Amino acid sequence: MRRSVVPAFVYVDRGEPMPNVDKEMWNQLESFYRNLGTLTELEVLILRIKSKEVTWLDDDGRVRKGGEYIRRIFNWAEDPDYGVTPMDDVFSVDDERGKFSSRPSDNLEAKAADASFPGLLSLGDESLGRRGYLSWLSGLTKLRELRGHVQATTSETSKTVGQKELEWMLEHWPRLKVIELLPALRDRHGKPRSLFPVDLSPPHIVWLQKQRPDLYITQELLD
Repeated sequence: MRRSVVPAFVYVDRGEPMPNVDKEMWNQLESFYRNLGTLTELEVLILRIKSKEVTWLDDDGRVRKGGEYIRRIFNWAEDPDYGVTPMDDVFSVDDERGKFSSRPSDNLEAKAADASFPGLLSLGDESLGRRGYLSWLSGLTKLRELRGHVQATTSETSKTVGQKELEWMLEHWPRLKVIELLPALRDRHGKPRSLFPVDLSPPHIVWLQKQRPDLYITQELLD
C-alpha cells in the first residue's frame, strides 16, 4: 500500500449548501465514493470526519459564511484491491471486514454536527448543477447500518437530502436497520451537545419513520 499526500482547498461561498471543493479534490472524493459502491458485501459502514480537522466549521458548529478559503491536507493510500482510499486523515471509514483504515473517534465534538461528505447522500439536481453520488451506492444491497457523519440536518444535507433520497434508500437498501440521519442530542458524557438550530422533524423524516417504524435513525453516542 502506498501513501500519498494530496493538498485540498475547501471553502464555502455564501448561500451555497454544499462546500465548494476544487477539481482535484472532487476527483479524489469521486474515487472514494466509487470505491464504496463496489463493496457489495458490506453490511456496516461508518463514515466519520474528525472534528478537530474540520476547519470550515465555526465554534458553534456551523459552516463558515462568506469566502473562507481554507487549505486542508488529506493523506490517501492506494490499495491494489480498492484503489485510492483515505487514510489517517479528515475522512476515515470503518467496515466489518477491516479493509479500510480505522480511526478512533475520541476527538469528535459538538461542532461535528455540521459535518458531511459533500454530495454523498444526495441524488443531485441537474437543473441546479448540483452534484449527487447516492446512486453510486446502489450495489450495497446488504447494508444494515450506516453510521457516523451521515446526518440529514447539516448545512448541506438539510437542503440536498429529501424525500426522493429517502425513497431511494428504502428501495436499494432493503436490509437497512440503522441510519443515523438525526444527530445525537447528548455527548458521550451525557451532556447536551451545542447543536446549531436544526429541524429534527422535517416532512421527509416523518414520512420515513411512518414507513419504517423499526428503523433506528438517531445517532448513537460514541464511546
